[in-house]
Amino acid sequence: MKSIFTAAKTASRSLALLTDKKRNEVLTDVAAAITECKTEILEANAGDLKKMGRGNPLYDRLLLTPE
Repeated sequence: MKSIFTAAKTASRSLALLTDKKRNEVLTDVAAAITECKTEILEANAGDLKKMGRGNPLYDRLLLTPE
């Protein structure tokens, strides 16, 4: 998990150095990738929530919907 956070921190620094136009292109590409993988993301989320159990206080916060 720590390596994920380190990678995110490095990526955020790189994004900060980009021009507005390039940053918007990157964000548009990320949004498209998320949309493309929507089914897989929702399935993984459902599996995680099932393991967590409805009684967990974080359940509603972590629940993803197709919208």
